[in-house]
Amino acid sequence: MTLSNKETGVIEAEGIGSCNSKVAAYLYSDSYTIVNTLLKMAKKRALIDNVLSATRTSGCLLKTSRTFLRITLKRVMTAQQTFS
Repeated sequence: MTLSNKETGVIEAEGIGSCNSKVAAYLYSDSYTIVNTLLKMAKKRALIDNVLSATRTSGCLLKTSRTFLRITLKRVMTAQQTFS
């Protein structure tokens, strides 16, 4: 996933995310929906990686800072929908 500046077109950050069906939460999921679920999780993880890379905060945040990440993700997603 690429995050670029809307005004200049310059790429600000790139994020990578992945998810697999071996994660305990997905072991007993419905086979028809698991592909979509895995794709969505990978996309969310890529977005988080993208935001952490763009804001240069990956080394500053602990896993307990999920509230900050949720707020930041909502802002990024809202901005993406606005400019799409």
